[in-house]
Amino acid sequence: MGLRGMQIEENAKNLAANLNGLRKQLDTFAEYFETIGTHLKNAQKTYSEADKRFDKASNTLDSLVGASGPAPAIEEAKAPWRYHRAGKNSA
Repeated sequence: MGLRGMQIEENAKNLAANLNGLRKQLDTFAEYFETIGTHLKNAQKTYSEADKRFDKASNTLDSLVGASGPAPAIEEAKAPWRYHRAGKNSA
């Protein structure tokens, strides 16, 4: 094998080593990408469940408010008590 053949062989070895390194990087990236995908799926599932629970609570509140008639306006509603925060009195 001549000098040209040796250079081609050396370049082929370097190329193979670089491609193996790239494969390792892509494998690592794929692991991270899969983890992110799992987190996104879990977040979507949790969001959907929270949305359903919010709708259920909202519907329950609406039915309770509707059953007792219209709520008085804030100006009309006067509480006979005063709310006291811990250590503070509100006037």
